[in-house]
Formats: sequence, structure tokens, C-alpha cells
Amino acid sequence: MSGATRRLAGYDLLALAGRGGMAEVWRATAREGPRAGQVVALKRLLPGLARDPEYVELFRREAAVTRRLHHPAVVEVLDAGVADGAPYLVMDYVDGRNLREVLAQCARRGILLPLDFGAYVGHVLAQALDHAHAGVDREGAPLGIVHCDVSPSNVFVSRLGEIK
Repeated sequence: MSGATRRLAGYDLLALAGRGGMAEVWRATAREGPRAGQVVALKRLLPGLARDPEYVELFRREAAVTRRLHHPAVVEVLDAGVADGAPYLVMDYVDGRNLREVLAQCARRGILLPLDFGAYVGHVLAQALDHAHAGVDREGAPLGIVHCDVSPSNVFVSRLGEIK
């Protein structure tokens, strides 16, 4: 990343939204082009892993496969590239909370997640996974997607009630 303004490629990094074992996700704003001013999520391979060809290839494949998926409940990949020596993906930003945070808030309040909302989340999640598992490449060959981390921290609930 360059400078005090925290910029990466054509994006201003606003705040770290999350960090996992392989990547960090930033809430960012596009500085230029057709998305100028749009708030996005920028997922960047951790710098230490960006020197490992296996992790770089894994991240590259994730970007290529994810770009093939277009479904209302799947976060869409808008851009991908390499900056400051690390690959990154730019995705739709989901303004809300992940399901782990929602469940933790319910626990703090001593309530259960409402049954109808839980069923709705399960239904939407099943539709999104079905879409991913049925995905094909440009030649019609199966993408062979198996989501290896279906967990509450990877299910997002927007402030408008959308599930991604």
C-alpha cells in the first residue's frame, strides 16, 4: 500500500473489515472509472503469503471462479489484479453484519434467532450454494466448486435484509 491515504490500485482503503488466515478485507472506495465513488470490499492476499506461488495460484483461481458466478445471494466480483506485490479482488460491499455477529448479538440479549429468519437464511444460502455448485465455465464444463468454509462469519446480512 502506498502513502498515508492507504491506497491500493485505484481504490482508497477506508477501514479494515476483516482478516482471515489467507486474506484481509477492506471497505474501500473506487477512485476512478465507472465505479468512482462506489463503496466496495477489497480482498487482498496477506503480504506474507503473496510470496508463496501456491497461495497466489489459489487466490487467482478463487478470483477466476468467483467471477463466473452471478446470483443475487452471491457477492459479485467486480475487479481483480495485483498491487504492491499482492493479488486482490474487488467485490460488492455488503453494508451490514455477518451472521456470526448477528448470532453473538442475539446471545448477548438472551434471545434466539427468530425461527422464520433462520429458515430464510438457510433457504437463501442453499440457493446460493446450489448456484455455485452448478456453475460452468465458458465451454460448459463444471467449475467443480465446493465451498470449503460455509460458516456464519461468511454469511452476510445487509441492513436491508439481503443475505449474501
